[in-house]
Amino acid sequence: MGHPPGGGFSAESIDSLRKFKPEELRSAAAATEEAYRRAVDFLATHIRVDGAAVLPYINQFTVLGEIFRCLPDPDAAQYTTINQWFWRTALSGYFSGWNTGNMASDLKAVHEFAKGATAEISLAVPKPKADIWLTRTFRLNNAHAKLLAIVLAHHDPIDMLTGQRLDISRALAWINIKEFHHIFPRAYLEREGERQEKIGSLAQFVGKRAVEKAAPWKSPKTGLSPSA
Repeated sequence: MGHPPGGGFSAESIDSLRKFKPEELRSAAAATEEAYRRAVDFLATHIRVDGAAVLPYINQFTVLGEIFRCLPDPDAAQYTTINQWFWRTALSGYFSGWNTGNMASDLKAVHEFAKGATAEISLAVPKPKADIWLTRTFRLNNAHAKLLAIVLAHHDPIDMLTGQRLDISRALAWINIKEFHHIFPRAYLEREGERQEKIGSLAQFVGKRAVEKAAPWKSPKTGLSPSA
């Protein structure tokens, strides 16, 4: 929780809350609640994340809350920067090893960005490579699997049975492995001699009933479209 006269994300910072007066804590709680509401709105409208279960890393929400506490009404350029921050932290897996050092540097970066001292939210991670979809393996509730489904949501997938736009929160159900499907059947790829890590890569999965507005996929070896 953000608290006067600031604070941090660490356990030590949380422990320090007891030093503040009740009225200070009530004021901080109200400001934090409003910030988190803005963070939820950002995730729903800009990222198309409709619930905590879909968020790749829960600590992304923690930092977003601080961003919107310090900067409640970003302009268009600032929204673009926050958007870029989300995708970079998600793709790089930054929050999988978030420690107290990262917490301190992230807090400083957020405050500098909110004050206008920097145009970007400083982040000590390399830019993600395009081959991430081939090198990462699909696992249910894995951060990158969630990220893949968010990407699919941005392509407005439709139901092949009804032709209607899919309800992403239901059709790409994170808790139901049966809702995900290999683009090229596993047995087919095994017969083709593909490696298991390639068969299970993120690029190989799609929502079972979803079809994207994209060119048809074809086998790189045979040129044939995948079977149903």
